[in-house]
Amino acid sequence: MDVDIKDNTKIIKMVENGLVIIVLFSIIIILFPSLEKIVDKTAKQSAESSTQGVFNMAKDYYTNINLQDIVDLPFEIEFDENTNRGYIIYSNGLEYTPPIGVNLKIEGKLPSTGSVVIKKDGEIEAKNLKFKRYICGKASIAAPVVCVKDKNKTKE
Repeated sequence: MDVDIKDNTKIIKMVENGLVIIVLFSIIIILFPSLEKIVDKTAKQSAESSTQGVFNMAKDYYTNINLQDIVDLPFEIEFDENTNRGYIIYSNGLEYTPPIGVNLKIEGKLPSTGSVVIKKDGEIEAKNLKFKRYICGKASIAAPVVCVKDKNKTKE
């Protein structure tokens, strides 16, 4: 009985390749939850940072506009990704058109929805700022940024 060494070598290589694939899939299955947590944590930190940036931008923007034009309180910047600029500004409840050349300068990303309001007492509040999978807010200057996962948003 002749044994063909080439056939045995092919079979051994196929078994080795199969084992390598099984080991790789096992590693991926073990690591996937950890990777997902890292991505989620990074997304939340990004949303928190952008919320703080939007909050600071609203304070600075209100101050800069008041140097050029009288703006009444409450002053609100309402974010809406479906508008031309991505936001609408309101002064004392009326839509406001800022002077030419006075634009929002944000550190981070603009939210797709939500608003920042400077109230009549001068307190500032950021509400329902939506950044991909997180909705964030900040109740006052001294308050921390709070972000919660958007339950209506699935993975991207």
